[in-house]
Amino acid sequence: MKTLAPNILIFLVIFLTIRGKVDAQSKLDGKVYQQSSSWTPIEGIWVNEVDSNGDFSKADGSFSLKFNNKTKGQAVFPKIGNQNANIVQDKYGKEWELINDKEIEYVIIPEKSDEKNLLKLILAPKGQRDLAAQKYYKIIKTSSDTKLAKLEGELIEIRNTLGERDSLVIQKDKQLEVYKGLCDSLRLYKEAVELASINLDGASERVKRYKKLLDQGVKIEEARKELNPEKAEKEALRGGELERASVNEIRRAARIATLGFRFDKAISLYDRITHVLKTNRRNIFDIAENLTEVGLLCKEVGMDKKALGYFEEAISIMYENNVSEHPILGRALNIQGNIFQSLNQYKKAEKKLLGSLEIHENYAKKNTFKFNPFLANNLSNLGALYIKWGRYEEAEPFLLKAYKIYDQFIKAGNQAYIIDILAIKINLGGLYQGLGEFQKSESILLEAIEDQKEYPNKTSLEFNETLVKLLNNLGMSSIYLKKYKQAEFVFLKTLKIYYEYFSKNLKKYGSEYASTLANLGTVFREQQEYAKAEKAFLDALKIHQAFGTNVEGKFGLDVIAILNKLGSLYYVTKDYKKAEETYIKSLTIIDKVGATKPEAYIIEMIETKLSLPPVYEASMTEENFETHKKKILKLLTSAKKDFELYNPNNADIKGFMKSAIAYEKYIVNLDVSTIVYKNLAKEIQNLEKKLDTERSNESIVHQLQKVIAKLKGFLKKYPEHIYARKSLSANYGNLSWYALLTKDFKLSENSAKEGLNMDPSQKWINTNLALSLILQDKYESGREIYLRLKDKPYRKANYSKTFLEDITTLQKAGITHPDFKKIVKLLND
Repeated sequence: MKTLAPNILIFLVIFLTIRGKVDAQSKLDGKVYQQSSSWTPIEGIWVNEVDSNGDFSKADGSFSLKFNNKTKGQAVFPKIGNQNANIVQDKYGKEWELINDKEIEYVIIPEKSDEKNLLKLILAPKGQRDLAAQKYYKIIKTSSDTKLAKLEGELIEIRNTLGERDSLVIQKDKQLEVYKGLCDSLRLYKEAVELASINLDGASERVKRYKKLLDQGVKIEEARKELNPEKAEKEALRGGELERASVNEIRRAARIATLGFRFDKAISLYDRITHVLKTNRRNIFDIAENLTEVGLLCKEVGMDKKALGYFEEAISIMYENNVSEHPILGRALNIQGNIFQSLNQYKKAEKKLLGSLEIHENYAKKNTFKFNPFLANNLSNLGALYIKWGRYEEAEPFLLKAYKIYDQFIKAGNQAYIIDILAIKINLGGLYQGLGEFQKSESILLEAIEDQKEYPNKTSLEFNETLVKLLNNLGMSSIYLKKYKQAEFVFLKTLKIYYEYFSKNLKKYGSEYASTLANLGTVFREQQEYAKAEKAFLDALKIHQAFGTNVEGKFGLDVIAILNKLGSLYYVTKDYKKAEETYIKSLTIIDKVGATKPEAYIIEMIETKLSLPPVYEASMTEENFETHKKKILKLLTSAKKDFELYNPNNADIKGFMKSAIAYEKYIVNLDVSTIVYKNLAKEIQNLEKKLDTERSNESIVHQLQKVIAKLKGFLKKYPEHIYARKSLSANYGNLSWYALLTKDFKLSENSAKEGLNMDPSQKWINTNLALSLILQDKYESGREIYLRLKDKPYRKANYSKTFLEDITTLQKAGITHPDFKKIVKLLND
């Protein structure tokens, strides 16, 4: 069970904690200003922190927070007002909103309280930023749509020229899907809010001109020409008052480049910021924060290797400076772990996610409201990792803890977390499938079906991405519960959603679409609709092929799963050659990538190695017996070694191990005569089927003689084969009866004697022998058999009953003898 890789959101937040010796009455001084007002102060704003005294801003905007339990250099989390919404009233009752909230998510208590270290809180009248953001969103959206339309047009042109399967077309198509993801409405609106949050009082002159042009409705492509990151870098390197404004200008240029899909340019601009911060010896947290931001950009555009490098540098900087607990560190570890998980490098992912979890748990204790969402995300990521890894028992506690946190937010009225609740329930559904608790899996997935009705935007891609994962898991539960019609309905509904919402984005969603098709194929296979099943599996593989899936990348597991399902179908339908070819394709993929990521591929590796031996066994003949036996034992030995790479307490692994040991013992003791006889038995079954269609007793005698000839030929080579001897004895007994019906009494007598000689335990043949003797006037010999057996138990009665029934049957067929009356009297006495 593949567990479905979950739809996991990465929450972005930056905080700071530095431990140290507590000083008495450490303090944090600051001022409150109105946004873009030539530094106009605001009076009467309540500023506080959990461990501080709290203070109202004075007429000059100043405030001072004093701490008894915090040290200089330690992080604090100031806020305005008594709620957590960053909304507050001034002394005149006017409502204000904090707009530089990201800059103060963590604040260090300075060593020295002076003008340079003042904490500046920038506020705007409530609602003003949202109005501005809506305006900027339209400008950004128009620019993005124009850019996308141009790129789509270029793609259509090169596709018409080069063809659908050309590598350049596939590459461009994948790039376009990345760009579409970056143009998500929510992402664009966040960028619009960033623009609306710019405080012109602290901005460079170039940024002021840039923003003025946007306010006039000028396109971003034109307005961005006012920015000059090269000059900004030079100014920033001089330090002083312009440093922060210049760095922000470079960052603004990097974000504009991202919106314009100029990712290499954006990355180079972030690199310039890193250079400035390092050269000016800014604190390590500013450097780590910038590295994390560019790392996240690389992750979003599919540059996983490059992203890992940036995150690793950010993490190393903090470790080298003896920082082992910090929100930026937690963020970097969490995202890095998420990338390793997507790359199926589970051990590395686990190490990173457990490291970030420890940090998030500690910070959640200090500030529950701010850190619980990030803690829940971290817990959810770990649960998803363990499910993908097959470590179901370990996954459940993490998912339940995450569920509890998200549920508290929803009960508090924050409906934005419904999507996270759905993701957790989807994962729990997959988890319970892995544990074999299928009813429990179905129950929680049906709960999720009800939950999704509360989601406000049912047409969003995010919602429908989650919905198809939910339906796929529900369909699998239905399969396990043998509710095949329900499963078929669910998968067909899922495919319909793919068609409605993702048909133009199959480069991105092709793997999930293919997996759903394969799941539908499983339903058809279980309903013995084999042709439909084969078509579904082959169509699923064609989708991967058509959309350029790299089986050595993150979709390798999906392709292997489909191949194994197809191999299973061929095995069930006894097409052993195709089954072998299909499983070998799976092993080829596993051999390419499994050696470097054994923890990711171990379940598929073991499953494939245990699926192929029955194929070899079923296709064994006398000629290939030794070759196939060696192949089977080699696969089983290899599978047992694979067990050592995995968690031995895993339920799937325990089951596989038990099966492998039992099967290996069976194969070791397997003799070639067993295989030859098994193949012979298939021929005999076909001959015996013809007996049911024969109309004359003479034809039945002829078919039985064919069966007997084949068995005698086998026993000539393998005389001690017990099952063959029993089968030959039984067939002689049957021949003896039908010979009576054809009035060939001598053949009947000889056949009965041959049957009893072959297997004396089959005493029922005496019923035919006795009749053949009576009908040949050998009364005394027949009478001896009747007397010896008539009172012996047979078929829940005794032999007398069967003797009498056989005489009646022969008489009805026109076969009689004067001595029958004597025998009937003898049997009834």
